[in-house]
Amino acid sequence: MLLITGATGTNGKPLVAELRKLGAPLRLLTRDPAKAEALRGPDVEIVAGDLARPESLDAALRGVERAFLLSAVSPQLAEQERAFVAAAARAGVRQLVKFSANGADPRSPRLLARLHGEGERALAQSGVPWCALRPTFFQQNLLGLAGSIKRDGVIRHNHGRHPAAHVDVRDIAAVAARVLTEPIAAHDRKIYELRGPQPITHAQIAARLSELLDRPIRCVEQDDDAYAAGLVRAGLPEWLARAIAELAELARNGSAAEGNDVIERVGRRTPRRVSDFLAEHRAHFGAGAASTEQR
Repeated sequence: MLLITGATGTNGKPLVAELRKLGAPLRLLTRDPAKAEALRGPDVEIVAGDLARPESLDAALRGVERAFLLSAVSPQLAEQERAFVAAAARAGVRQLVKFSANGADPRSPRLLARLHGEGERALAQSGVPWCALRPTFFQQNLLGLAGSIKRDGVIRHNHGRHPAAHVDVRDIAAVAARVLTEPIAAHDRKIYELRGPQPITHAQIAARLSELLDRPIRCVEQDDDAYAAGLVRAGLPEWLARAIAELAELARNGSAAEGNDVIERVGRRTPRRVSDFLAEHRAHFGAGAASTEQR
């Protein structure tokens, strides 16, 4: 039995789909079982639980052989992951796989990297075989650019002119599914850095979208403060806006552009390119309406 946390989110849903293809019996931990009902099946059960309520974890982990730890972004992430790891160890779980982050390090000056680094440290100290997945920027997050593109033809960012190898969450799921179903020893104490195959700048993203939408899309470069302020105006809490703005340093220092073969080697698939992802989601950025207006 595999326990999956975060199963109803952007990264959780494709993982559930991959694991079902492989015939793995699943238990999904969710705060709101109604949200996960569409995922239920003969090989999928749903249990109520919350990483923020450690008392709910022991029952959910009973009989579980392997667990996937995908936490919601929160200032309490490290605390919640420590509690989950402790509960998993008590339950006799034989493998823990953590959804971590590029640059995870408990000494990092960046909040999200520091929180994930503390979560990884809990894994390493647990005595349970473990594996950590460290993806870079998600291609799916590029869909969030659609609002400003439709409104005024602009992409606002704070990456400067530096490329990043954005990764598709479906490719992350392919790697995670293999790690959770192959012999535990094959992935024990491994840290997999997950990168897409096409390091790309925001200027190049704008050029690709200009081509797809048949109208000019331009880039506006911002510093971290201005970028965070825009996120706050869009409704994010200030701490989260600051934490997201900090992530751009991974592009600016070059670490998010480094390629590797993890998706091909472990996930056994050819990773998706950003340019192809943008084409796949062309309509999301307003292709139909924009093209009609130009003609």
